[in-house]
Parts: sequence; C-alpha cells; structure tokens
Amino acid sequence: GLQWPALARSWRQLGGIEHAGERSDVLLGERLACEWIRTHTPAGDDYSVLAHWDRGHALEWAADRPTVATNFGSYVGLDSYRDPARFFLAEEALAGRAILEARRARYVFVPGSLPGQVESFVRIADPSLAGRYLLARDGGVVTSPRWLSTLGARLLNGGAQLAPPEVPLEELSPPIGFLRLVHVSPYRDARFSDPRTKEPLSAAFVWEHVPGATVAARGAPEELVRVDLALRYPAADYGLELAFVARCDESGVARLWIPYSTEATNGDAVALRARWTIGARSGELAIPESAVQGGAPIELP
Repeated sequence: GLQWPALARSWRQLGGIEHAGERSDVLLGERLACEWIRTHTPAGDDYSVLAHWDRGHALEWAADRPTVATNFGSYVGLDSYRDPARFFLAEEALAGRAILEARRARYVFVPGSLPGQVESFVRIADPSLAGRYLLARDGGVVTSPRWLSTLGARLLNGGAQLAPPEVPLEELSPPIGFLRLVHVSPYRDARFSDPRTKEPLSAAFVWEHVPGATVAARGAPEELVRVDLALRYPAADYGLELAFVARCDESGVARLWIPYSTEATNGDAVALRARWTIGARSGELAIPESAVQGGAPIELP
C-alpha cells in the first residue's frame, strides 16, 4: 500500500513524456546511465550500487546490479534504507567511505536531481538535520549553504567542495580520494544548474569506489604540494579541472590521495594532463592504474 502513491506519480510522469521534452531528457539520461553500468562494469553479486532508495528499481532492472536500497519493501532492513541518505549527507569523506565499505558498494549512482532529494535524505537519516541542510523559502524548502559541504553536493561538483573564490584552496576539503567519476550523462536536467558552469546539470553521474593512489612528496615543513589534474568526458562534452593539495608536515612529508589514473582507464574519462608543483619545482605526473587500485605509493622527485 505504501508504494502506490509513488507508483502513481511515476506513471503520470511517464505518461507526460511526449509533452515534456525536458522531463524526457532526464528520464532518458538516468536510464542510459543505468545501462552504462550494465555494459561497462563487471557482472556479479559480490558488490552493490549505492543510490537513493527510489532509484533501486531502475538499477536492479536496467543496470542488472545489486543495490543497497530499493523501494521494493522493508525487508532490505532499516539501515539499508537509511545508509544512502547518510552517505549523501556525510560531511566527512571517511564517514562516507565507511558506508561504502560496509555495503560493499563499488559504484555510486548520482542523479542531477539530487538537491531535490535533500528533504527526503534528512527525513530518512535524521530529522534533526533539517535546520542544518534546509531553509524555508517561498512557501517551500531549499538547500542551505551547509549542504555544499556534503558528499552529495560534492558528487555534483566533480568531487570538489564548492566555495567562494576568496577561500584559499588549501582550506577546502580536497577532492574525494576514493571515488572517481566514470560516466557523465550527455542529457541535461534543466531544473538544476551545474555549480561550476551554471549550465543545466547532467541528468546522471556514475562514480566508482576505488582504493585511490597515494602520492608522496618531500619539501620544507608547511610547504604546499599541489597536483593539478584535467579530465575530459568526450561523449558528454564535460570536463573536470581538479586540484589536490596538501602541506608538508613537520618532517617535510606530504601525501595526496588521488582516485584517477593518467592512463585511459577511468571509465569514460580521458586524463588530459597531470602536473605536480612543490614551491618552485614542478613536473608531469604519471599515475598508473595499479596505483589507483591500491598499489605502491608514487613518490614525487
């Protein structure tokens, strides 16, 4: 009985596709992202896909992959139902990673409409968080600036934290070191804006959970170490410019956590360039896939 209102809304939306091109693009973009998972990821039931619970049907049917939560019913368990919401609302990256590991989640499915789910996430994960992530406006609710610090918001922004330009890069959380963006839908959701370009946001993103490469460097204590990485997703006409930064500790050692290979093995992503900088020194960086999969650390000169 509890599922019928949601099913009725879905049928009304599907029935109106021919009269709503924008909505059609969103549905098609999400559906093709599910099919991308089915055709570009290993089959099997030894891992799961994490997504908001109401995307479970599509992922299990069109992607043919196990999910953490679905709207099939309560038999999946209360924590399975809550964990995706907890993941998307997590502000500490390692707290999100712990959820992925506990659920054996290898992929994360992120629709462009995720900001519209925040009210649902709060209700599912912890209603007391409403004042932190939601604001009342014009008779409804919108996301608050604090939402931008969550994993959900960062996964719509290439894994990086969105902040005003006057905030120094080293004061921001670095791009997520254990998730790499492997697919971007070429279809757009006009209801939501890309936080970087202000253009309509892609309808869906697929992220892969990886160990991530460790890049170690030596410099003077407190010296800033930076790796700039450029990625391109040709089919979606989408690009990423990521900056990974860390300061050397008292012994002059800094470590960065990078989830991308400079080889052509990042799903749909092609690494255009990677360059490191330590003070006045700089150079090109090669990150083999073996390092991303938890191999030996890479040491900068």
